[in-house]
Amino acid sequence: GVAADASDRLLAQTALHTLAGVELTSANPKAVERLLLHPEIERARFAIEQLGRQKDADAAKLLVRVVVGPDKKRCELALAQLQGQEEAVNPLARALLELEDVDRAWAIRTALHPLAKKVSPTVRKQLLDLALERMTDGLPGWETLLDVARDNDAETVATALHELIAKFKKA
Repeated sequence: GVAADASDRLLAQTALHTLAGVELTSANPKAVERLLLHPEIERARFAIEQLGRQKDADAAKLLVRVVVGPDKKRCELALAQLQGQEEAVNPLARALLELEDVDRAWAIRTALHPLAKKVSPTVRKQLLDLALERMTDGLPGWETLLDVARDNDAETVATALHELIAKFKKA
């Protein structure tokens, strides 16, 4: 993993080819993270694609860290790998709870859409509660949270919205 991050391009390329046959999550996590954030986008792309092929919870968590990271291109690459992966559903949904970037939240929401029913009830409740709180306070970002919660359980969301409306009518 360390050699794949080397400044010597030939050494790095040889190391990357070696890593192609290894599960990256079993490698040194810090070395994998350095690869994911490497200044050369092609090295990062390699690591992102390798993790995407692994389809396990550890790989999904690493990719979600890339999704919420500062780099938009890496975010897009990671989301493409996470698309349709059940292991990524709850980590992506939890990421929405802390994300303030509305555009990034919509990208995550789009990736979650086909598997929204797989979001755990606990995470769905957190999404719904935060969406209602933001809506009530007039803060941005509630739409994506509400969409994911609704796609998971439309009846619960409808009930919560009716209760919120009733509360406003009383006030």
